[in-house]
Amino acid sequence: APYTDHADLHRIIDAIPLGDVPWKSIQVQYAGNLPEAIAPDWMTKGYDVWFHDPNAVVKSLLSDPDFHGHFNYTPYHEFQPTGQCQWENFMSGNWAW
Repeated sequence: APYTDHADLHRIIDAIPLGDVPWKSIQVQYAGNLPEAIAPDWMTKGYDVWFHDPNAVVKSLLSDPDFHGHFNYTPYHEFQPTGQCQWENFMSGNWAW
């Protein structure tokens, strides 16, 4: 495996010199009904979920001059000379439409 554990992965990600979007965390816990028998541990424990704010990540990417000219902001259709649709990236796919 390329990483020894999650802490190793986080260390490598945090060592990337570009970007300044900080890590955030929330604690989540199961909020449904508990079984009458002994509840499994995952139903009674809290868990930390770490993430980067997606809006801040996108803002950081779009403001990075290294990416200038490499983003398609709108969906498009691209065709080969034969008339066959050219599927190249996300914005040229059906999902974007």
